[in-house]
Amino acid sequence: MSSYSCEEPQILSDFIKGHMPSNWQTWRTEVINCWMARLGRQQVGFVHRPGTEKGVLKLHPFRPDQVAFFWEEEDIWLTSTEYYQLRYGRLVADGDWMVEVLGDRRGELFPLDMVKIY
Repeated sequence: MSSYSCEEPQILSDFIKGHMPSNWQTWRTEVINCWMARLGRQQVGFVHRPGTEKGVLKLHPFRPDQVAFFWEEEDIWLTSTEYYQLRYGRLVADGDWMVEVLGDRRGELFPLDMVKIY
């Protein structure tokens, strides 16, 4: 399948609703990510920072308030939800999934509402 393209970017959760069956959240994570891989590489932008990158989307069944990491700049452990509040002044939607863009910078997880698809 070819990558989805539109004039106005979509928040990732809306993109998923338009490209996945309505019961996708009941699927095993591996099946969801096979489906995402079939959609191909997507042009991805971010709500919280400028720039875009291209990659295959990979979903992870973690809530943003359950994913913690060490933020060296501030010398503090915090959740993804706390990071977006502190760093960008943004509230993260209460979702059950995080997304990784399999492209140049693997390993970075984003809340679904912080990712836009072009």
